[in-house]
Amino acid sequence: MICCPGNLAEQWQDELDSKFHLPFDIVDRFAIEAARTGNPYVEKNLVISRLDVMKKDDVLPKLEQTEWDLIVVDEAHKMSASFFSGEIKETKRYKLGKVLGRLTRHFLPMTATPHNGKEEDFQLFLALLDADRFEGRFRDGVHVVDASDLMRRLVKETLLKFDGTPLFPERWAYTVAYRLSDLEAKLYAEVTNYVREEMNRAERLAAEGQGRRGNLVGFALTILQRRLASSPEAIYQSLRRRRERLERRLREEKLLKRGVDVVVDPTSGFRILTEEEIEDLDEAPALRSKRPKSRWSIRPRQPGPSPNWRRRSAHFGDWKSWPSRCATAAPTRSGRSCRGCFRTMRRCSMPRDTGASW
Repeated sequence: MICCPGNLAEQWQDELDSKFHLPFDIVDRFAIEAARTGNPYVEKNLVISRLDVMKKDDVLPKLEQTEWDLIVVDEAHKMSASFFSGEIKETKRYKLGKVLGRLTRHFLPMTATPHNGKEEDFQLFLALLDADRFEGRFRDGVHVVDASDLMRRLVKETLLKFDGTPLFPERWAYTVAYRLSDLEAKLYAEVTNYVREEMNRAERLAAEGQGRRGNLVGFALTILQRRLASSPEAIYQSLRRRRERLERRLREEKLLKRGVDVVVDPTSGFRILTEEEIEDLDEAPALRSKRPKSRWSIRPRQPGPSPNWRRRSAHFGDWKSWPSRCATAAPTRSGRSCRGCFRTMRRCSMPRDTGASW
């Protein structure tokens, strides 16, 4: 299994196929969800997996169910840990490295990045290979880190091809002197004076207690010198951008200053009221919104039987049990009315005792 950052997975797959004719499969989040058994690490024998996918809490249990003949970790310096306040602060990638070390006997971390120079952090990194030997915190003068039997250091000057020739051409570093033109010499002098003056300003800021700001100014000036040594075009672009930034800041400061100096009278444009007008305002009744009141209010009909139906049902009972003749009806001026619900019945399908229809 090859463990590498996500942007190197396809490159590893192409190189292993073209150089060794090994068909490796890339296992990512999609492959884990599409696996037949739910664990693609069990289904496949040649796997390339991304470090940021493998460090997830739901993926680590799947890894612990497998065993491998060889595990290669590219960019292994990302699996780092450090001591902070006497405690070990382990990252998720470091915990992943501890799990990978238990899954195989042949564990090969590879990196081209040197460690940060802290022996205790370097010892924690070597604990991924041999936890018994590098257990505990490193103490200067007591512990000696000897990784000659575990680690192999390779520099590109010693790398050889199959025929024994150097893989990389020999590098020669030397200084070439050249004469500056008049314009280049003037530019160099002016930039040097500018940097010198600003560096003095940075030192003054540091002396006044603004050390961080002074460090930032010094760092920016160092970059400016590097741009000057690069090419005239590079220093021109840097100075142009700095001038535009300073001019924009100057415009903003002028705008803010003008806004502070302007005095606005909130009473300007309004007529001053006399004492009589003020008294009239105090005695004036409060204004109320007059809405026309409607004589009739329309309300939507609620679902279900109407109240009249309930009253009628209470008087007559269920309609199936109504009598064939209505003996409680009495004549009214507009028709017939029931004494039970007081509902005017202009028509009725039930005959009266006299036989007349309503």
